[in-house]
Amino acid sequence: MPLHRLVVLRLSEWISYILTVVPPRSPRSLPEIICGCLISPKGWVTCALNTISLRSH
Repeated sequence: MPLHRLVVLRLSEWISYILTVVPPRSPRSLPEIICGCLISPKGWVTCALNTISLRSH
């Protein structure tokens, strides 16, 4: 299978998984933000997410 098909398949699996684990009260834009960060690692959203401290609430 060509690399681009493998990438599309894997991203589709990730997006499907993320949509199932995001609580219903959370906005569905979270998977969009994550996918945007995957595509553009130097964007303003990625920079903003990287500044957030990752800790348990």
